[in-house]
Amino acid sequence: MESDGTKQRVSRLVNDRVYQVLLGFAADDGEFLCECEGSSCVEEVSMRLSEYVRLRDREEFVYAPGHDGPRQRDPVARFTDRS
Repeated sequence: MESDGTKQRVSRLVNDRVYQVLLGFAADDGEFLCECEGSSCVEEVSMRLSEYVRLRDREEFVYAPGHDGPRQRDPVARFTDRS
């Protein structure tokens, strides 16, 4: 079954809101939802806010390790857990 991208869009909206809240607290890093198309994926990805901005500027998605998506253009958009 092909995904219609709904989960990916919702995850992106949630992550954008998380970013705004963290920015308001002057945080350096945070936890973001994996934006893969897996309907049951609830993994989180730790990254610096500056990395998140760079990813968004390049119109890339957040992927947990091993959750590469078809729209992924560059391995730099993949981040590993920093804990």
